[in-house]
Parts: sequence; C-alpha cells; structure tokens
Amino acid sequence: MAFAERTSSGEKIGGGFFVYRRGKKTGRIGVRLSTVPFEHPNLESAQIEVRRLSELSPGEKFVIFQEVSS
Repeated sequence: MAFAERTSSGEKIGGGFFVYRRGKKTGRIGVRLSTVPFEHPNLESAQIEVRRLSELSPGEKFVIFQEVSS
C-alpha cells in the first residue's frame, strides 16, 4: 500500500536541507523521533528559517544540515 506524500507549505521532499537546534548544555542536535523534519528546498530557505527561529529564541543555536549522499 502506498502512502500519500504529505508536505508542509514551502517544503520539498529531496530538497536536502534541514534545520536543527543545538542544546545549550550538551551541544547535541535536538531531534524528536516522533516527528518528521521539515525539508527545505534550498540553502537560502534554510538560512531564512535559522534567522526566524533565532529571533524567536534568543540564545539558542540553530544549524543547517545538508544531505550530501544517499
């Protein structure tokens, strides 16, 4: 059985750019296993999201990961 592909507005499956938050205490990447990460269509979109999140959460560090191989 095939599942319908669900995407959020502005998301592109296969875009290859993901934004994550680094923990203040550990520096580890914050990942929730119960959710599917938003996949940005390009670097510029991911950079805009980092700026938006940084403004909403002063003092938090957000990073961009890019898919480089599959």
